[in-house]
Amino acid sequence: MAAVSGAVTAAVVMLPIVVDGRWWNLTLPVIIGGLCGLLVGLVAVAGGRYALRTSVFWPPRSRNRWRHRFGLCSAASVVLLFGALFAWGVAASSGGSGLPGSMVALAVLGIVSYLFAYLLAPVRTT
Repeated sequence: MAAVSGAVTAAVVMLPIVVDGRWWNLTLPVIIGGLCGLLVGLVAVAGGRYALRTSVFWPPRSRNRWRHRFGLCSAASVVLLFGALFAWGVAASSGGSGLPGSMVALAVLGIVSYLFAYLLAPVRTT
């Protein structure tokens, strides 16, 4: 699901490169977006596994609280990893003007990761 949403997002963002009906111009952005979505999904799954481990020692009180914990752990893992990558990219660039765009992209990644994880949270095991 993460790879598909990444591919669709890349296709929508890169839609202006379609000139004169050349839809194959979207091939590379869709592939890169799918791979980035897959990476985000793998990191979110790692955060979800952490939430599963915490439920053994600290059981949630309700299904809703479990879904919030699962979403927060998944989104936090995505934000921590990609925040570090964005910070490295801004620090490695010659100018510091990439910071606002990186912060917006990081916020969107975190919000979308939280929503997907909240909606797709498994039934708790405890």
